[in-house]
Amino acid sequence: VDAYGTSDGVKKAWDTRGRGQHQEATTPQGMGKVADIKSPQEVYDAYDKWASYLHTKVGDDWHTWDKQSVNSLGVMRDIASAYENAEQRGDKDGDFVKTEAMRDKQGNIVAAVACTHMGRNICLDYLCVHPAILRGEVEAKGVGTKMFTEACKLASQEGKGMKLFALPEASGFYRKCGMVEKGEDIFVFDKHQVKDFVERVGGDVH
Repeated sequence: VDAYGTSDGVKKAWDTRGRGQHQEATTPQGMGKVADIKSPQEVYDAYDKWASYLHTKVGDDWHTWDKQSVNSLGVMRDIASAYENAEQRGDKDGDFVKTEAMRDKQGNIVAAVACTHMGRNICLDYLCVHPAILRGEVEAKGVGTKMFTEACKLASQEGKGMKLFALPEASGFYRKCGMVEKGEDIFVFDKHQVKDFVERVGGDVH
């Protein structure tokens, strides 16, 4: 998951784009099903709401935000930026082959995943989970695993492997999933390992 969720980057995005200033800070209410992202606006709104949550619940000083939350917001920002750049060229899909989101009972995005093609692999470009879940405010287990499994399902359906570039803090998660490390923070599944993972895990959320 090649994401650049630095504190400076999140603060700069917040200041320059003016996003989130008119969005209510929402805390996820229950977990729903995973489905395709419907429109670029849905992604923009999710970034706004996640940022508003951190500013309202944690504080305006981003130095006080925990690193997991900063990274996750940064990943959502990167997905939103990809959609914005693609929209300028008339592409409504953000240049992704697949983008999916888990929503809560009110329809708010609580997790997202975005994938592209990379030769004989599907590349998991982005995976992020709502900061409220990462901070333990909302009890929901297996959200990250569920979203990762959805990406693996796409690879399995296309007869491809899975490749990703992980943030250092996320490397342990992908090791637990059984991915093979092919260099610093580079993880892969071949097409057989992808299929085995999907059959074994299923990605249920509790």
